[in-house]
Amino acid sequence: MRLASSTGSISLFFPQVQDLDAEVRQQWALQTSPLYLTVGGLEPHKNSLNLLRAFAQIRDEQPNARLIIVGGETLFDYQDYRQQCFDLIDRLKLRDAVILPEVISTVELAAFYRLADAFLFPSLKDGWGLVVLEAIASELPVITANQAPFTEFLTSQQALYRELLNIQRIAEFIGCSGIQDIFIPGVAFQRHRRYQR
Repeated sequence: MRLASSTGSISLFFPQVQDLDAEVRQQWALQTSPLYLTVGGLEPHKNSLNLLRAFAQIRDEQPNARLIIVGGETLFDYQDYRQQCFDLIDRLKLRDAVILPEVISTVELAAFYRLADAFLFPSLKDGWGLVVLEAIASELPVITANQAPFTEFLTSQQALYRELLNIQRIAEFIGCSGIQDIFIPGVAFQRHRRYQR
């Protein structure tokens, strides 16, 4: 699938393993699983604080889980919120579990999609959600909010829609077995497929 990427350039997002994937895995020490990915940085409307709190809960059941948060600072002044996120990461002892690549190239972003086991997008407000389409093009299961714009262009076979304001609810659906039942463009996604690479 050819898409305009979230970085503003045109790129290809697909599930087939590339040579770069091994380099990215090694560079960011992504040898454990599951790997959860979100794109958009640490911002209030991305629901980052609640995502971190929910991730801390599922680490009790998935001690090897890692959360990859791609995206750096924006033109908006979210420095106070970002600092809250960093403080929370330290307080919840997630420093080794949360990976913050910040600004990366489009080809590196595509590799993160291929390496991840699920895409988490608990955004409270989003104009379009292009990164969700990138995840789908990469045949990555998506968990996102049960609200527009996502409900306007995604089907229940492409994403798990959930009310994601409640921390416990986010945690429940990050680790839910139902993610294995998502179908991506006609192809059943086998979650363990990525673990066996």
